[in-house]
Amino acid sequence: MPTLFVGNSAFQEVSLLYSNIMKIIHTSTSQHLLAFEIGDEVMTGLKSYATETGLKSAWVNILGASKEVTLAFYDLEKKEYRTKTFDEELEIVTVVGNITWFNGEIAVHLHGSFGREDMSLVGGHIMNMKISATGETHLQLMDEMIERAHCNRTGLNLMRCKG
Repeated sequence: MPTLFVGNSAFQEVSLLYSNIMKIIHTSTSQHLLAFEIGDEVMTGLKSYATETGLKSAWVNILGASKEVTLAFYDLEKKEYRTKTFDEELEIVTVVGNITWFNGEIAVHLHGSFGREDMSLVGGHIMNMKISATGETHLQLMDEMIERAHCNRTGLNLMRCKG
């Protein structure tokens, strides 16, 4: 695999499950700009990229287009997700989230809004998302590992939960 040198650091391009190679567009000490390509699965890609580059934690923003996305809504009373898969061309209006750690493993937490052909929107917690045209991704790197812990009150794995 080709290696990209930035300053004193070397980053290898990351092979993804659904594509040949995710493109690294730009890196600096605090920011990475990536481009997911047609067919790439974003959750898997971000986990792989974070593992391969030794990423501590990051804030994530994505725009582009998706051909399949599974969204979820969390029912706080039942403490469970209700999911729905949208198998259609969707404009990624916005995806925001973070990359943190839970029980020693990378945890990718994303929420998104997606535009349909009729200009209506769907949105929610992203479980899976495949790219249809591009997934232009900005990572704002953090200089420490942000940990998640299970919160009994909500049933969720939250950052620095106290309860």
